[in-house]
Amino acid sequence: MATTYAEILDLLGELIASQKETDRRFQETDRKFQETGRLLREQSQETDRKFQETDRKFQETDRKFQETSRLVGDLGGQWGLFVENQVAPACERLFTERG
Repeated sequence: MATTYAEILDLLGELIASQKETDRRFQETDRKFQETGRLLREQSQETDRKFQETDRKFQETDRKFQETSRLVGDLGGQWGLFVENQVAPACERLFTERG
């Protein structure tokens, strides 16, 4: 069976159409790949931003905790000094009275 000129042209036409479809799909895949890369970069940047914000808040919380600890320590020291100054003279008097 001999292949005619018209059949060869039909086959070439199909091949060209197939190559165009392959090119279109490749371009679509490339576009999706680039879009995915862009989305990943944006998500990574957002994650980095949130991490930095969390770190900043942690440092601020740590600073407030240390300040609170210092204030409580100072309060305890002042309270202790107050009690000592109020109780010590009375204790001396009581010990002296009771022998």
